[in-house]
Amino acid sequence: MVLIGPGSSAFRESLLHEFPELERALFAIGQIDARDPRLSLHLSACDLLVQPYPDGVTSRRTTMMAALAHGRPTISTSGPFTESIWKESGAVVLAAAGDTEAFVDSALRLIENPGARALLGEAGRAFYRRQFDIEHVVELLRRSDFVEELGVR
Repeated sequence: MVLIGPGSSAFRESLLHEFPELERALFAIGQIDARDPRLSLHLSACDLLVQPYPDGVTSRRTTMMAALAHGRPTISTSGPFTESIWKESGAVVLAAAGDTEAFVDSALRLIENPGARALLGEAGRAFYRRQFDIEHVVELLRRSDFVEELGVR
């Protein structure tokens, strides 16, 4: 397991305190700048991305956007800020924020099923391209009705 982001080293240490047998299987790489090519390599190497958010996944989560853009199967949480598009998309597996048992059960089912992970990753990449890819954003900005909605002249 690879832990990425601020606090990952401290989190690794706390896990190892409780589960010392994970010493050789648990890695922490810390914060990586979004422009650092190693980030893409680390994401691409993941069989499953685990992205729990206490308030739920949203389209503002850059870590989720990166997971989808890389076509990586992802499990996340739904919460009070989760837009309906996430539940409808089929792009990620969702468990209710705070429901640890459901989250872990869903993650274990995905770990045990490479075919389901592959399909989920493909669905995530397609969802990203359809909703968030730069080409889609540029097309929206070119639409005069969208620009008028924003009040831009």
